[in-house]
Formats: sequence, structure tokens, C-alpha cells
Amino acid sequence: MTAPATLRLREAKVKDAKALVGYMHRLSHEPHNNILLDPGQWTMTVKAERAFLAKRIADPDQGTFAVALIGDEVVGVAQLSRGSKPTNRHAATLGISVDAAWRRQGIGTALMEYLLHWAYERALVRVELKVFTRNPAA
Repeated sequence: MTAPATLRLREAKVKDAKALVGYMHRLSHEPHNNILLDPGQWTMTVKAERAFLAKRIADPDQGTFAVALIGDEVVGVAQLSRGSKPTNRHAATLGISVDAAWRRQGIGTALMEYLLHWAYERALVRVELKVFTRNPAA
């Protein structure tokens, strides 16, 4: 499936903190949301999200944190976290989520391609994805 023509993918910025907190609140309140958070468990404040993003941006070699945007709305998020030890620097784990209103439109695929390109450019040889068995799309 081809993603919407207006879809933009880019590295998350500190200025995205408020939109990301809102996105995660929406996502975590979905029943069977296929993430490791139940309703009420997402407690990060905008200030804490800004700090998280600033730390990720300051050390881009640890991984990437990307947003999918339609206009100014965050419609998806993807994160790739690289191993921190010499024995696992060649590997990374990834996570992707897409807003319920935008699923089945190719956004998850576009985010996966974005992350895999990042990994390829850094000569990673293993990327790991963990999914719930109840999530056949993943």
C-alpha cells in the first residue's frame, strides 16, 4: 500500500514534545493498543518528553526517533534503539505505532523503511521487532 502523498517522515525534534505526548495519550487509551502501556500508564509530561528528545538528539548514534506527519499532526512514531555494548552495537530493536485513524494506509511501512535505511547507513546487521500475536498487521 502506498502512503498518503502528504505524508512526511523526519527525525523528531524537541518542538514535537507536546504533539508526541498527545499522540501517546491517544494511543495508550485504545483498547488492545498493541503497545506495552494500558490506559493511564503513559505519564510523561511535555517537559519530560522535551528532555527525552533532547537527549536522543544529542547522541544520534544510539538510534533514531522519527515522526510521521500529515500536515502538523503526528500520525505515527518509530524508534530504533541501537545496542550500547561492543557486543551488540551491530544490532537494534525497533518499535512503530500509527494513529488509529491513519492505519492501513502505508504509514507503518513507510516508517519501517525509514528505520531500515537508517540501520543500513550505519552498517547494522540485525534489527529486532517484537509484536503481540494479536497484531497480525505487524
